[in-house]
Amino acid sequence: MLLSFLVFILTFAFTLYGVEYVMDPFGKFLFVNPIEILGSLAFSIAYVTGIAPKIALFIAVAFLAIPATVLVIVLTRNIKRKRKNKFKL
Repeated sequence: MLLSFLVFILTFAFTLYGVEYVMDPFGKFLFVNPIEILGSLAFSIAYVTGIAPKIALFIAVAFLAIPATVLVIVLTRNIKRKRKNKFKL
């Protein structure tokens, strides 16, 4: 459980900083604080789509959580499979 939580947090942070690295201007970290990065991404989504900034913040967090969730699910399945095979004789 703790391993899954740590993998989720680390993957979410790497995805967040990866998006910041890819956003305009390319290859520069303008923001160091993750909250500022989320705010910048949310306001960019809100400006382009015309939706409310609070909804855009939810969409940004949900979009960034997808790779972390998939990685945790894959990791958990592999750990369970290895534990089952370990106890089989």
